[in-house]
Amino acid sequence: MTQDRYRVLIDQMNDLMVEFDRDMRVLFANSSFREAFDCTSGEVIGTDFGERFHPLDAARIKSSLEGIHLPPHKSAWEVRARIHGRDKWFAWSSRAVVDSSGTVRSVISVGRDITEYKSAEYRLRRSEQQLRDLVNSISDLVYTQDLEGRFLSLNPSMLKALGYGPTEEALLLGRPASDFMKPKYKPLFRKEYLEHIRKLGYHEGVSQYFKKDGSIIFLEYRSVLVHPMDGDPYISGLGRDITEKRAAEKKIAQLQDQMLQSKKMEAIGTLAGGIAHDFNNLLMGIQGTASLMLLDTPSSHPHHEKLKFIEQYVKSGADLTRQLLGFARGGKYEVKPIDLNQLVRQSAEMFGRTRKEILIEYSLQEDLWPVEADRSQMEQILLNLYVNAWHAMPSGGVLKLVTENVELTNHDVLPHRLEPGRYAKILVCDTGEGMDPDTRDRIFEPFFTSKGLGRGTGLGLASVYGIVKNHGGFILVSSEPGKGSTFSIHLPATSRALSPESAHTGRDADVGSGSGTILLVDDEKIVLEVGAEMLQRLGYHVLKAPDGQQALDLYTRHGEKIHLVILDMIMPGMGGGEVFDRLRAMNPTVKVLLSSGYSVDGQAQAILDRGCDGFIQKPFDLTALSTIVSEIISRSFPMSR
Repeated sequence: MTQDRYRVLIDQMNDLMVEFDRDMRVLFANSSFREAFDCTSGEVIGTDFGERFHPLDAARIKSSLEGIHLPPHKSAWEVRARIHGRDKWFAWSSRAVVDSSGTVRSVISVGRDITEYKSAEYRLRRSEQQLRDLVNSISDLVYTQDLEGRFLSLNPSMLKALGYGPTEEALLLGRPASDFMKPKYKPLFRKEYLEHIRKLGYHEGVSQYFKKDGSIIFLEYRSVLVHPMDGDPYISGLGRDITEKRAAEKKIAQLQDQMLQSKKMEAIGTLAGGIAHDFNNLLMGIQGTASLMLLDTPSSHPHHEKLKFIEQYVKSGADLTRQLLGFARGGKYEVKPIDLNQLVRQSAEMFGRTRKEILIEYSLQEDLWPVEADRSQMEQILLNLYVNAWHAMPSGGVLKLVTENVELTNHDVLPHRLEPGRYAKILVCDTGEGMDPDTRDRIFEPFFTSKGLGRGTGLGLASVYGIVKNHGGFILVSSEPGKGSTFSIHLPATSRALSPESAHTGRDADVGSGSGTILLVDDEKIVLEVGAEMLQRLGYHVLKAPDGQQALDLYTRHGEKIHLVILDMIMPGMGGGEVFDRLRAMNPTVKVLLSSGYSVDGQAQAILDRGCDGFIQKPFDLTALSTIVSEIISRSFPMSR
């Protein structure tokens, strides 16, 4: 009775139960087994138990059942069975029935359908693999760390960023991230990074790391503290390599600084040009008055020498304004193709004769491209840079001069608003004191000087900047305190051939006398009055006009008597250019001498190109005025003298 109750109990179990002999022939199968395999008792008893399972699992079943013949005579295994075309998974726990002699008589296995569990496990593995594939495929850097900052995992992008291959993850696992930082950052890693994460649960920022090859990268990151349902807390992080972005931003910032500096210098140049123009008008009044007084003052008079001094002072003032105009407007006078190598060597040798404490070194490129430039102004540029280097090396040093051909791209010339192409480059390098950033940023400003009060006007480098810019080039400076300075000049190359150097000769002309009527046009009262008196002392009849409209009115009434018009270029209302055009419309053969406090460039050159007969820059003396006026008048009126 008891045995029957046990059999009923076993038959009603939810778990599958089966007994089979040493040859795996089924001796007993409960109802749950029969239901699971959809068979009757007669269909299962005496059959091979192993044949009911997937052929791919036969080896696993055989291995498990062979082991059961040895103590402790039990085993557990999982196996698939195909039932009605569908694979099902079963987990079996088996125990041998052993007789008193230790011989295995049969095996009793208890099984359970784990198909849903296996399906869930598969889905979990697939989800984990998909997540792993996602993490491994993204370009962002993914990592995990323990609470000491040691790497637990790194995705391929993180390995690549640090310079390691996908199979070298083991070289980084277990090492703290601070191992890849500069030693000075290691205390900050623990104090700021790890403690911040422990307290607030996250940390973000930008860190500097060493790659495997020793190069430096910058990583932007965000790390968060993770508390899993089971297991210890850990740090999960997401980062990005911003090394190239940081370099690009730095380059953009430099370009912006250069563009701002260029615009600032342009604005200062406009201001400087206006100051120079107005100052030249004042000097014109002083120069003209002194010249007139000298005409009436014999050389024996005690004031004669003082008046000559005044003329010298005016000349010095005019030299200053010329430097200002060189910065502001450039003022080229004689432009032709020149050999910069020859110019550099000649000017440096001349400079070196008086500065024996300076060692001059050359590195001049053969076949240097020629440039179109005013030779005297190029000499002025180089001399100013040599003197600047000398001041930076009071105890002596090395002045190195380098020339080379360079091809500049749009990117190179963008801050200077120039055209890309072929440029000749001059480097003037010294081993002097160098400059701090504040001095370096202001070095080309007019009147800025680091030499101290009374030791210079501060116009040397300003005029260098203006002349280079006016020649279609640009100049840069790099310098650090104690590391010397390097000035690099870039000038556009020309395809025109070099021309032989022409000699420049001349002589001071004597003040002569003339005749004829001159219309003097100038909005500055002092220039108008002094200029008229100077012309009158030279023998000319003078008509005065304080603005463009009155000049046109006077020419309308007296044009047939006027031999020459001396025309100021810059005037309010109607400027010199418009007055000239309207005079030419009235009389195509009118003779016009352009006068300006600016140099003969830009607007003045444009007027000359339209047929103006000459140019005289203020301030001018009687000799210069007499020479050019008589020369222009004599071209058309040879009998007037």
